[in-house]
Amino acid sequence: MPKPNLLMLDKELIFAEFSKIKPAIVINKIDLNKKEADKIASIYEKTRI
Repeated sequence: MPKPNLLMLDKELIFAEFSKIKPAIVINKIDLNKKEADKIASIYEKTRI
């Protein structure tokens, strides 16, 4: 069960913005840790463009 690498996700989002690509964040396997998935989703929901 690897932990989510949010630094890598942030870098990919920055690159997507630089490349004028509209990103989509998909969180899967939320059944394993719904609380953590909800926490991550709430952080990145604030960054919608």
